[in-house]
Amino acid sequence: MRAQIARIEGDSRRASGVLPFGLPELDQRLPGGGLALGCLHEVAGGGNGAVDGAAAACFAAGIAARLPGQVLWCVIRADLFAPGLAQAGLPPGRVIHVEAGDERDV
Repeated sequence: MRAQIARIEGDSRRASGVLPFGLPELDQRLPGGGLALGCLHEVAGGGNGAVDGAAAACFAAGIAARLPGQVLWCVIRADLFAPGLAQAGLPPGRVIHVEAGDERDV
């Protein structure tokens, strides 16, 4: 399936590196050994509750905080809690926050 996707995307779409998690069990299952840099990634909680969403947001913020520069953070609801991102190491000054109306707009 990865080969099919690569053929559809063509050779012009190349990631500029990866961000490994540092956990071999996880990194070995990701293409290139980590999350592709310069790409869109979706992170979602395992359930429909606020706790699951908050845990997923904290996880994503901790990952993004490991890199320098701005982070584009797109949501479909006004539920981003900036102090929580800051506690995960991602200060508000690094976040470009976008509220889209639906998943298609994101």
